[in-house]
Amino acid sequence: MGKIRRTKIVVETERLLVVRRGRARTQGWCEGCGAGVALVGLEEAAILSGRSQREIVRRVESGSLHFKESPRGVLLICLDSLLAGARPEGEGEQA
Repeated sequence: MGKIRRTKIVVETERLLVVRRGRARTQGWCEGCGAGVALVGLEEAAILSGRSQREIVRRVESGSLHFKESPRGVLLICLDSLLAGARPEGEGEQA
């Protein structure tokens, strides 16, 4: 029998998140932060955090994300609380 050769491949990734506080975001008061903050919609919150919209809603319901509802009933997420807990799914979480 011949020798078995094994090759180990390690892939390292780096994540860069650029958030521009521009005209697309709503500014408002966050009760959780006690400050004026940028507020983003559910879809943008999911994109920025790398999580699904369903996971964002779960985090809002559990109280781990600050939020506000617009007068029209649109869910707005506090960008500061979102970025404070932003990490890819499964990373650093305990079951």
